[in-house]
Parts: sequence; structure tokens; C-alpha cells
Amino acid sequence: MHAFRAFVIATLNFVAFLAFFAAIALGVLSGMRDEFLVNIPYELPVWAGGLIGGFVAWMAASVVLGLLFVLIDIQDGVRDLIRVIQERDAA
Repeated sequence: MHAFRAFVIATLNFVAFLAFFAAIALGVLSGMRDEFLVNIPYELPVWAGGLIGGFVAWMAASVVLGLLFVLIDIQDGVRDLIRVIQERDAA
């Protein structure tokens, strides 16, 4: 069971790695569109919209994926605490 859990977590790490860069790329591409919320009102060049879109996507991906890994780490810590308590009670 431990090997399967390690496989699932390794797979999740890989998918999160891909999702991080995909989110940044999508942010840059959507930021470079002329209809982007920043380009039209402030009359910014296309590269500035891409830079702002990439930065916003980087921040959002960092927060979302960071929260995901914090929750996984908390769950793993709780599982370890339960195992320690069960071993202590069994002894």
C-alpha cells in the first residue's frame, strides 16, 4: 500500500509541475490578446499584457498548487501521528 501511495504522490507532483507551467503559458497567451482587461483601458503594448498575464498566472498557480501540497503534507503528517499513537497504544 505504501508503494501505491508513493506512486500516486509522485504522479501528482508530475501533473502539478506540468499544470504550473501550463497555467503560466495560458496566462501569457491570454494577456497578449487585445481584448485583455489591461491592454484596452490603459493602452498598453501587447508584450506588457503578456507580462502582466504571466505574472498573475504565476501567482495564481503558486497559491493553488502550494495549497494543494500543503494539504497533502498535512494529511501525511496526520497519518504518521495516527500510526505513532496506534503503536504506542499497542505497546
